[in-house]
Amino acid sequence: MSTPDSNVDQTVPHAARIRDYPPDGEDRHEVDHQAGDDLQQAVPELVDVAPAARHFISRAVRCLTHNRHLDQFIDIGTGLPTTNNTHQNAHRANAAARVLYFDGDPQVIARTQGGRR
Repeated sequence: MSTPDSNVDQTVPHAARIRDYPPDGEDRHEVDHQAGDDLQQAVPELVDVAPAARHFISRAVRCLTHNRHLDQFIDIGTGLPTTNNTHQNAHRANAAARVLYFDGDPQVIARTQGGRR
């Protein structure tokens, strides 16, 4: 789980951090973990949605890069950095591929400004 950050209200769950819940991501706080548990209890199949979406993006980017020779992508609504990011999938097929990440969420922007994307 994430370490305390003075710029983040840790008393309120946040959608981007809850999305990091299923794969046991590092960018969530206890309140996000509890909200994720509550969501999982209310809608058990929801836990499969985030990994399935990530898997789809991975396959689509690899296919477009390898089969269609695309080398530029825009990832809109990026969310928090996780495993198998868009650029990682594109680079597996073409090391020169470029990805522009875009997200308007202030917490996502603050987390990714450190170049960890």
